[in-house]
Amino acid sequence: MLVCKVAIRRVPVLLDYLAPVGLSPDHFPFGTPVSVPYRRSTVTGIVVGTTTSLDIPKNKAREINGIVRDFGWVAHLKVFYERFCAYYVVPLPDLLDIAIPQFVWSEQELSTDGHYIAQQEQIVPRSYLTQAGWKLYDWLAEQSIAQSQESMRMAGFRQSTIDQVIKKDMMTLTAPLPIPEPEKITLNKEQEAVFNHIVKHNDESQHYIFGVTGSGKTYLYIALALHWARQHGQVLLLVPEIALSIQMLDKLRAFFPHDEIGCLHSGLSARERQITWHRAASGKIRLLLGTRSAIFTPLPHLKAIIMDEEHDLSYKQMSQIRYSTRGVAFQRVQAQSAKLILGSATPSLACMRLIQEKRIQFHQLQRRYNQGCPPKVTMVNTKSEQLSVGFSVAALDLLDQTLQAGHRALIFLNRRGYSPALWCQICDLNYLCQGCQRPMVYHQAEKKLRCHRCHVVANMATACQKCGRDSLVPLGEGTEKIALYLEQRYPNHPIIKMDRDTCRTHSELQSLLQKIHQPGSKLIVATQMLVKGHHIPALNSVIVLGADQALYSQDFRAHEYLIAQMHQVIGRSGREGETGHVLIQTQNTEHPIWSSITSDSYFHAAEKLLSERLRYELPPFHYQATLTFSAKNQQKLHNYVQNIQKQLEKQNALIRIIGPIEPSQSMINGEHRYSLILHAQRSSAMHSALSFFSSMSHPSSIRVIVDRDPID
Repeated sequence: MLVCKVAIRRVPVLLDYLAPVGLSPDHFPFGTPVSVPYRRSTVTGIVVGTTTSLDIPKNKAREINGIVRDFGWVAHLKVFYERFCAYYVVPLPDLLDIAIPQFVWSEQELSTDGHYIAQQEQIVPRSYLTQAGWKLYDWLAEQSIAQSQESMRMAGFRQSTIDQVIKKDMMTLTAPLPIPEPEKITLNKEQEAVFNHIVKHNDESQHYIFGVTGSGKTYLYIALALHWARQHGQVLLLVPEIALSIQMLDKLRAFFPHDEIGCLHSGLSARERQITWHRAASGKIRLLLGTRSAIFTPLPHLKAIIMDEEHDLSYKQMSQIRYSTRGVAFQRVQAQSAKLILGSATPSLACMRLIQEKRIQFHQLQRRYNQGCPPKVTMVNTKSEQLSVGFSVAALDLLDQTLQAGHRALIFLNRRGYSPALWCQICDLNYLCQGCQRPMVYHQAEKKLRCHRCHVVANMATACQKCGRDSLVPLGEGTEKIALYLEQRYPNHPIIKMDRDTCRTHSELQSLLQKIHQPGSKLIVATQMLVKGHHIPALNSVIVLGADQALYSQDFRAHEYLIAQMHQVIGRSGREGETGHVLIQTQNTEHPIWSSITSDSYFHAAEKLLSERLRYELPPFHYQATLTFSAKNQQKLHNYVQNIQKQLEKQNALIRIIGPIEPSQSMINGEHRYSLILHAQRSSAMHSALSFFSSMSHPSSIRVIVDRDPID
């Protein structure tokens, strides 16, 4: 009797199924997709192991219908998955649920891979294809060589459009023609020295590339990826934001054959992700570019993972399993005997500790690629100044000078919407969201109030929730208000606003980035999504509004995040040789945090923060996890969390527990929240506590979130 342990999507435990007679364990390597009966239907499951004994009565056991494919796409990831589950204390089915895309579970068929030319013999009316279809057809007809579907997607065409033109027989499958030789990449002496060290020292598997903003880290990444691709290996290049992947793709196309590169992120359609995932799993893709979730993509010939802007908070998964992409990258390269290349101009404190302890090889790029000078940074004290819609006189003067010179300016404000609050002039109270009791954000263009925490949308209100009078006025500035003010002040210059309100879809994001990179002077109002490694041509001036927010945060990591963010913002300026100008508005010019920013001494500031963390026994020197509980009834919830705390303390004396405490967001969607913060000197003690907690059962009325290595 051969029994297969099968994972089924959305089922939290492994199920036992009998293998068909005549099949052996060799037919079921880890990750083999199989068709199985489940309840009253037939579904696809993933085999994760075999045994000779059943955990259920034999008369209740059901048999596998058949193997869906000849092999498992993720067989080489077995050790990686095991290490992930052990660290985050999660069952394997939960990991497979997020690591294996939906199209694998649903047995969707792939369209024919190959190269195509435009079918020019068929005469059809214009209505035969959609407008997007004709655009693809015309593009294909202009190409001198046959194009693959991957090349079409790289050129910006959606997979649905490609499928439509193929189905209508308006493109013909043909043999691939010789493609032009890609450009050869040229490294400067600094880059070449780092490149040679990494590729020649096979005994060193983990490297950190510190490079000042504009030092050419991207070209070094590409050179390394080309090196391993020529050895028939695969490379995973991670970036923190979808917006960065668009810019990165443009650079990669110049040096890689289009068929050898792929891109994975949530902005693509399910069909596009399906094709890229399968091409990566089959080894056809040599360089896979992706955001956070791409860390789970099958790459059987993986030689290296390159993680750009490793410090960025977007690498932390904040739903389902709360994992750190950087930590998971360490697990994966160890499991597949690959190299890990981390890079940033502002290393995280966790990596700073590894660098100090020489547990990771450290490399530096200390000069800008174009030999340009660092930007000039000026602090403006706004404590006693009357601002014009958030702008000081000095800031407006800088904008005037920038536009007169025909250059571009970036206005950075990490707060979207028109105003962060509606304020009652009589009661001195803000209009609050009923789900979290926090101010709702006013969005003027759509005349709506939005809660960015509960995702609640309401019609614009004029009446105060307390006194009922029409006394509400918008208070403060968001990106929408700033952009409207600039449009009125500079009517003859383009004003581009880039935030999550204007980039809801992948196509909107692409369109905005194209406008930003078009020649000519312009003003760009943006949140943090544009300051993460972006190169914006002719951007010489940067103005930072609302820089003081992090100074009042209760989070002990707030200063680390602020310093890194400011250095990244400053690095957008003057990247093409001319001296950049950065103006930071603050009401706390004497705060010591600004000296490290104006003097461009990130390492000095980071080392000071590290010494504070060591003194107070905080991460990265100690380990933390948060257990967050939410429920409708506040008192019952508090009592329940207190009981959990007592059980954890009794079970493990090596764990220090803080709480129950109310997190910064004490209510979300009408549910009260309490947290327990687990603190341990050793990882093993934390693992023991989390394993004990995972064995507990909780009432259905209480929701629980476990976050190991939290960032918030």
